[in-house]
Amino acid sequence: MSAPFIVAPHRVSCKAVTIEDIDRVLYDAEFMKELIKYPCVGLAHPQINDKDPLQFFITDIQLVINPIVLSHTDALIESDESCVTFPDYSPAVVERWLRIKVQYQTCDNNTLTIHVEELFGTEAIIFQHETDHLNSIYCYDKSLKEYHIIQ
Repeated sequence: MSAPFIVAPHRVSCKAVTIEDIDRVLYDAEFMKELIKYPCVGLAHPQINDKDPLQFFITDIQLVINPIVLSHTDALIESDESCVTFPDYSPAVVERWLRIKVQYQTCDNNTLTIHVEELFGTEAIIFQHETDHLNSIYCYDKSLKEYHIIQ
């Protein structure tokens, strides 16, 4: 059984967050922080909103808005990943870039602030997994093992 309020798997485009969306982002992020207490380390907005999702996700440490992977190394790592959207699936083995350079925004005093940084290992894997959700891609789509996702 999935966590309460997690929507069924779906493919939907996410709208980029603008300054006009900040109140909604902050409101939904507070709600999402409660859901992240379930056994997960990140949650993307389309996982709770399948009508008009925005491009942001939360982790156990921050709110990430309009994320982009700018570049990556060629080095790949196999990652065992689960997804709260698919509570009855066994973990997927996914190849992820080991090191990525990313750009994202945070909200400070109702202002969107741009950040650029390099992520490595677990942080890079989480960023890629959650960003995939914003692009309607599930870890099971990328799995080295075959899964049949019902849409």
